[in-house]
Amino acid sequence: MSRKYFLYALFSLHLLFYVLALTVGNTRIADSYDYLYQAENLRNSGSFYAGNLEEPIKPDYYTKRTPGYGVILYLLQSTEWLVLLLQNLMSILLWWMVFKLLLEFQLEEKKAAWLVLLVLMFQSNTLIYANSILAEIPFQFLLFLGFYFLYKDLKHENNWNWLLAGFIFAVALLFKPVLLFLWVPLLVYAFFRARQRRRFQLIWPVFFMPLTVLLWSTHNQNSTGWTHFSSISTVNIKDYNTRLMLEAIHGVDSADVIISELNRTAAFIPDYGHRSRFIMDTCKAIIKANKWAYAKVHTKGMMAMMLDPGRYDYVQFFQLHTTEQGFMYKLARGDFRGMWDTLRKQYFLTIFFFIVNLFGSAVLFYYSLKGLRRLPDETMLVILLIGLIAYFWILTGPVGTARYKSAILPFMVLLSGLGLVGKKSEIR
Repeated sequence: MSRKYFLYALFSLHLLFYVLALTVGNTRIADSYDYLYQAENLRNSGSFYAGNLEEPIKPDYYTKRTPGYGVILYLLQSTEWLVLLLQNLMSILLWWMVFKLLLEFQLEEKKAAWLVLLVLMFQSNTLIYANSILAEIPFQFLLFLGFYFLYKDLKHENNWNWLLAGFIFAVALLFKPVLLFLWVPLLVYAFFRARQRRRFQLIWPVFFMPLTVLLWSTHNQNSTGWTHFSSISTVNIKDYNTRLMLEAIHGVDSADVIISELNRTAAFIPDYGHRSRFIMDTCKAIIKANKWAYAKVHTKGMMAMMLDPGRYDYVQFFQLHTTEQGFMYKLARGDFRGMWDTLRKQYFLTIFFFIVNLFGSAVLFYYSLKGLRRLPDETMLVILLIGLIAYFWILTGPVGTARYKSAILPFMVLLSGLGLVGKKSEIR
């Protein structure tokens, strides 16, 4: 396949889902409204509050969403077709960059084109994210762009590459709090690269990220009285990490009782900061006391992230809503019989995408592992790829979904490309 036909196919796939989104698709999930409220409140009152200001105020919502995506919606007046168009253009540019890098890895042009297109077809929920009011695609694009400049540094000594990478990662941090600690492994990597090339000016751009954390946390302290980056971490540790571990140990009913009692006790603490710290400290203590049970639940979430076919994404996008509990809900609780019953009751379209995406997830995971065999040839490149993938994979938590995997999908494609090239080929 020539580059011209590859571009035609790339545009066509995105255009198909863009048209579906504007005609029959549901472009919003519950998280979408947080961002839309944030943009509206920024426009009307200069506040980053991610909820309806006409309803009772929830302190968590002042910091629930970092400001990056809300600012995009604000600048585009929350005009849906324009936001989705921008996200599709970002996605197209990202996959074109992936294709170009695969060529630099000396993967044949035909193979590189088909690899990218097959990933988009067999992991097509990433096309749904491009056509949903969600921060996933801008975050995916910025994360890959930051990696791109680090890769350029591997090939060409230029201080601008590190400067741009550090700045872009700092901007990406304002889209997703999951990037909060990435600066630590990047700092280690920067020290290694600086010592290797005797260019210690490589180190300081990494500090764009902790500086961003400090500035946004200070803003949040002014809003809530508590210095923190995002309240979503408190929600996650209580309602996902701790709850799912307790369900695995004691069952759903007992877990509900423990979490409800925690919520009741926390409600008597008037200060927001003290209340949040109480919740986090209590949850950390519960997890620490049951660390092996938690490790099992967390590991299951990591595997789910890699293999999740994204049933929820298709059910929402094509508006195939059901009243039953979701597939991933039952997987997180080990209810495998319930998972089978759920799958049997789905629409044909959902089952089709489920099978296709599950197959695509398994094959991509396999070829990503094969890419590790290039380690002796391109050590620094593979370490960079593995490091970024491992960071998000480990931090996914007990609830691993295809949506979380979107951040690392381009890196897995590159690692798969390295596996397809073979052991002995040299990267130009």
